[in-house]
Amino acid sequence: MLTMALVGLACSRALRAEPVVGRTAAPVAADPYPLLGREGRRELMFGMRVADVRRLHPQLRVVQRPLGAVAPALPSIARYVLPNQTVPEHTKLSDIELRFWDDKLWAIIVYFPEGEAEAVGAALRVRYGRPSGASNVSTIWRGETVTLAFVPKQRWYGFTDNRLNQAVETEMAEEVERAVARQRTAAARTPSAAPAPSPTAAAMTDGGVR
Repeated sequence: MLTMALVGLACSRALRAEPVVGRTAAPVAADPYPLLGREGRRELMFGMRVADVRRLHPQLRVVQRPLGAVAPALPSIARYVLPNQTVPEHTKLSDIELRFWDDKLWAIIVYFPEGEAEAVGAALRVRYGRPSGASNVSTIWRGETVTLAFVPKQRWYGFTDNRLNQAVETEMAEEVERAVARQRTAAARTPSAAPAPSPTAAAMTDGGVR
């Protein structure tokens, strides 16, 4: 079973930990590239192809059911899951979703069990320092190459590659533009409905005024 060591993903240039008031943030290990799960050769790196990940993790399988985090409806996005993984943020097993854009590993999402949100949030703050921003829905850590989002009510936290995420957002915007264009074209091709006959005309259809 793979231990998902998130220390590798938050490299010193990607997620810079800032001290948390009243706590001592754990130092972030330096790595030349973001990665997840450094355990021998079983490591995941953003940009990896599906086939490369499957060679490292044969248990990788296509997502067959909703997992929690909303996924963009793009044909270029493929979703896979590594079930029953261990993570350092809590002691229970977690499903880890891997999202690929254009056959490149773009997002890594960890789903944690119910009742673990407080412990997971505290562990992330200690590990990665002060967040870049927070709302009543999510907490965000923005780094130079990686962004971390923690969404406790949906019981997940996830890492995305900033460069690939920008490509995904660009494609989403283009898809919206294409959808709007298709709607306008369809509306232009639809003939206007014939106007309803006036009461007088309707009354005269049988040859006489009623």
